[in-house]
Amino acid sequence: MIEHVLLKRGTKFEIRALRRPSDQDSLVKQYFGSLERRQRKKIHRRISVLAEMGPAPHREKFGKLKGFSGLYELKEKPSRIFFFYHGKGVIVMTHGFDKSGDETPPEEIDRALGLREMYLAKYG
Repeated sequence: MIEHVLLKRGTKFEIRALRRPSDQDSLVKQYFGSLERRQRKKIHRRISVLAEMGPAPHREKFGKLKGFSGLYELKEKPSRIFFFYHGKGVIVMTHGFDKSGDETPPEEIDRALGLREMYLAKYG
């Protein structure tokens, strides 16, 4: 089971983040708790850009995961936050993690895909 919480409204794109019903905070906010203040601020700025413009064509900031239809990542080294679109004007963030190598860990991709599947099963 999965729910969503609103992170940002009143912009071109509404930003939602997923959370489990048993958790108080979203998975993204839980990830923020593991980061230093400076890194959190950088990611918040990146999320603000995403809310205003959607993913820019700049692959070093936002990128579509190759081979995974509709799954994107927000990038702020070493942090990554997966997201996808739900309808027009809604971006849903699944979770965040630290990327340590060149390749995105398959278990993180599987987690994002599973979370997206649960979200879509509930909210269409």
